[in-house]
Amino acid sequence: MPTFLREHYHLSHTEAGFTANVYMQVAAFIGVLVGGGWADHWSRT
Repeated sequence: MPTFLREHYHLSHTEAGFTANVYMQVAAFIGVLVGGGWADHWSRT
């Protein structure tokens, strides 16, 4: 993903690596929260 961002958006290596990492970590955190809430709700039924 950093290579894609670097080539398509003309970012530096640092910016591309940071951007790719931040977006993946935020998406993973939201997925954990949503998935955990859904699993807790589903286990009660």
